[in-house]
Amino acid sequence: MSVPGLENAGRVLELDSVLEQIRRFAVSEPGGRRVAGLPFLSDPRDLTRALQSVTEMRDLLRYDDPFPLVPFPDLDLQLKKIRVQGARLTGPELILVLDCISTGRKVRRFLVSRREKAPLLSGIAEFIVSLEHLERAIGACLEPNGEVRDSASPELGRIRREMSRQRDAIRKRLEHHLAAMVRAGYAQEESLTLRDGRLVIPMKDAHQARLKGVVVDQSASGATVFMEPIETLEQGNALRRLELQEKQEIERILAELTGRVAEESAAVAADLEALTELDGLAARARYSIAVNGNPARLSDDGAVSVRLARHPLLLLKHKPEEVVPLSMTLGDGVRTLVITGPNAGGKTVALKTIGLLALMNQHGLHVPAADDTALPVFDSVFADIGDRQSIEEDLSTFSSHIRNLASILDHAGPRSLVLLDEIGSATDPAEGGALAMGILKTLTERGVTTVATTHIGLLKVFAHDTPGVENGSMAFDQKTLKPTYRFQPGIPGSSYAFEIAERYGFREEVLRPARSYMGEERGKLDRLVADLECRLKEAEALRREASDREREAEGLAALYESELGKLRNEAEDRRRSLLGDAEELLAEASVLKERVLKEIRETRGDPEAARRLHKEIEARKGKAAELKKAAAPATPSSKTPVARGGWAVWRGHHGAGRVVSAPDRSGRVLVEWNDIRIRVPAAELEGVAEPRRTAAPSGLIRLEVDRPSSGEIDLRGMTADEALDLLDRRLPDAVSAGFTGCRIIHGKGTGVLRREVRKYLETHPLIRSHRLGGWTEGDTGVTIVEFK
Repeated sequence: MSVPGLENAGRVLELDSVLEQIRRFAVSEPGGRRVAGLPFLSDPRDLTRALQSVTEMRDLLRYDDPFPLVPFPDLDLQLKKIRVQGARLTGPELILVLDCISTGRKVRRFLVSRREKAPLLSGIAEFIVSLEHLERAIGACLEPNGEVRDSASPELGRIRREMSRQRDAIRKRLEHHLAAMVRAGYAQEESLTLRDGRLVIPMKDAHQARLKGVVVDQSASGATVFMEPIETLEQGNALRRLELQEKQEIERILAELTGRVAEESAAVAADLEALTELDGLAARARYSIAVNGNPARLSDDGAVSVRLARHPLLLLKHKPEEVVPLSMTLGDGVRTLVITGPNAGGKTVALKTIGLLALMNQHGLHVPAADDTALPVFDSVFADIGDRQSIEEDLSTFSSHIRNLASILDHAGPRSLVLLDEIGSATDPAEGGALAMGILKTLTERGVTTVATTHIGLLKVFAHDTPGVENGSMAFDQKTLKPTYRFQPGIPGSSYAFEIAERYGFREEVLRPARSYMGEERGKLDRLVADLECRLKEAEALRREASDREREAEGLAALYESELGKLRNEAEDRRRSLLGDAEELLAEASVLKERVLKEIRETRGDPEAARRLHKEIEARKGKAAELKKAAAPATPSSKTPVARGGWAVWRGHHGAGRVVSAPDRSGRVLVEWNDIRIRVPAAELEGVAEPRRTAAPSGLIRLEVDRPSSGEIDLRGMTADEALDLLDRRLPDAVSAGFTGCRIIHGKGTGVLRREVRKYLETHPLIRSHRLGGWTEGDTGVTIVEFK
């Protein structure tokens, strides 16, 4: 069933060029042909299955052991040949069969063992029939080059042994005669020669009568005749008879092997079909990896959402970072997008990118775009792009466009994609613009997804005023007068014809009257569009700067909270330690009391001993009281106000900090604890006197944040102590840089480092959760961390 508009759309969007690039990733001719003949899939279930199959293959190629699909032959000719009665495959042809079924067996074993990871691929592999008995039969009879082995049959082995003995006997006899002829000077050369499959002696023509035998051949000059002695003729004839027997036995063996292949022809054909399908999928997967592709999500509501998409053919000529990505959305009631902007600004490339990605998606291909790209399932694709002038058909450029547009209007429906380049051009701008508005309004009312490019100003106003139609433009740098190739949604673009003409050397004597001819109102509109574009660029720059600062602030706040948490934990640990020491002293005092009573009884109330023991008990109690006092939180003084430069304690926390700032609008003040500054509510602070320091503070914290470039920490090759030390430094850095989580690579190895890392993460204050990586994330060699 033909798809309306598909042939023309595929041609102008250059789908065949993309398929040719993918075909080169196939390892076989059948696989390459499968790629070139990919069908257009309009059934969402078929399309989902095709895309998922490519995804499974891509993940296998990326993360699993090497895929055992090696180059395999096209057996179409051989399978047709064995259907003919009495036909016989040659040795090399049988080796082709062997290569195919051997590869099929290995691929089946590989995929079936990975059924959970790749259920669709394993389903294809299950169609491969294991033909090990046929493999063994062919391998036992044939060498890798297709020659029949001596061991292929006992009879063939006997014949070849007898042939070897005959050749040795003939050679020895001929060498004897040759030596005699050489000594006598009758031979032309000192070595035997092979002519017509027979060993002969090269004799000088003048002396041929000196050797009793027959002339087998002579040289072109006639100076040399090649002779076989009479006495070796019978031996030679015997050898010929053995060679004939060998040929007959070889033909019998090949015929027998051909028969065995014919018996399994259906299975061999099934193997070839499954391998061809898998090779086509592998080629599509390798292409996806090469262009960093992803499967598009199939949108149910007809919305188009393309994010960070790059034109596939531009990626052939440029590095990915050199190709400006396209991000655009067409949905929420909007069915038509009108793209405007300067010449050579990227309008047509954007149009073709959208169309080509849609075609690739519906041919079961990953698209070079972000993984959240979404595309509808279209049932037809139409494109009117380029100059379709035809002298042969007596069609002007405009007439050709009109004929194509008429066909589009006849066939396009709600599930169609229509791409119109420079709509309304090649005729009077006013009439062309009016006709273009009529076409776009009709397509929009039908619910057709339409993308059009134009320079006509009327269409910018039409897109602004018409429900379901939206403006868009390609950005232009007004300072350098060069296009940026970035798409701007929601606003029309100026053509910048005068600015570009001025850049290329047009004189003011030409440009001044040209501007006046354009009309004041039109000039105001273009200036308004240009000014709006400039303001939009400034607003976007400010938005990005604000977003960066917000992420930085959030990261620093998380880092400060983390460090404060550590200080709280350390203070609490010290308090508990001091209280423990005090409890130990009190316990010792209790023991001492018992000893006092015992000694008093033994000394019968000696006053001196009683005073000495009482003094010792009081000393222990005094030391315990001092420890408890040191372990207690700082006591706030109601007499000391909270003021900038003063000291305060935060209710529910230990230790006094210095107040650095006055309260802000939200009632928060900045307080510094050991060089860490945190903004806290002033209502939760209580002023205290400046704490007395008995020693210089140690372990002051200096924040030197090394912002990581990615959320990944590689611990491979480190000891456990080195790894935990690096995590102490890098986890807060990752939080301050704005990451919501990170990927810790510790490798598999013996599992010691993995256990130490997971034990460390269990109690880390910044960690919300952690888990081992999934199959596509690095498996058990990776731990995935989510920050609080």
